[in-house]
Amino acid sequence: MTKRYGQFNNIQTDTIKLGGTEVTSTAAELNKVDGAGAAIASGTAVTHIVDIATDASGTLIAAAVNAIIDALEAFGIDPGA
Repeated sequence: MTKRYGQFNNIQTDTIKLGGTEVTSTAAELNKVDGAGAAIASGTAVTHIVDIATDASGTLIAAAVNAIIDALEAFGIDPGA
């Protein structure tokens, strides 16, 4: 492909190379990188996990741990692995 500048719409291809190196990421993975710093998994924002006090009850601790697990799983990280 020659260097051209402008807007292209609806380009479909099976392989993309940048500087001779084939891009192996999926579109979903690239979309997560786009706007990095405001990470959103599967279209849902992860809410802030509430800080808990050192004397927190079992219910508050369980809620915080479950929120952390949910956040990890939203990004494809299996905390049980």
